[in-house]
Amino acid sequence: ADRMLNEGADVIDVGAESTRPGASPINVDLEIKRVIPIIKQLTKNKVKVSCDTRNAFTMEMALDAGASIINDVSGLNYDKNTFSTIKKYNCSYILTHSKGTPISMQNNPIYKNVICDIHSFFKNSLNKLENMNISTKNIILDPGMGFGKKDIHNFSILKNFSVFQDIGLPLLVGVSRKSFIQKFIKSSKEQTLT
Repeated sequence: ADRMLNEGADVIDVGAESTRPGASPINVDLEIKRVIPIIKQLTKNKVKVSCDTRNAFTMEMALDAGASIINDVSGLNYDKNTFSTIKKYNCSYILTHSKGTPISMQNNPIYKNVICDIHSFFKNSLNKLENMNISTKNIILDPGMGFGKKDIHNFSILKNFSVFQDIGLPLLVGVSRKSFIQKFIKSSKEQTLT
């Protein structure tokens, strides 16, 4: 975290559960044990922190510990209590498009049109939030590069990224260390940081 801050990071994303394709889940107690001390230490030093989790209880613990952003790769599809948590805390929430769970998401993902499908997912999710009287002003949209996407899908997202601007919310894209970038430039993970 110190190195990333020295290199210019504005936010440190703290997560305890790997979300790479094929990764197995960990239990909530272990997740909390791993992330909360780090979040407390960083926020004590006035660092802006997001917590990468799919679990609503971990979200609550992280927000109570000082995190101000929840980065949920499940896109509201893992823990039904996520809705009440983001409503209660009125925190920033990264709404990520993904297919399935990390353990299954790369098992031949298929789209009619990846851009239209993701755009529809964002619009439907935002409507669902609004119907539950949850403010969408703190929502950040992430098309989920590499989360249930083949290389052709990932490159199509990059090429057409501006399509998502019409929704009118901040956009986030994460491509650092993604395998499709590594394959494209034929380089190591360390050299694919962006």
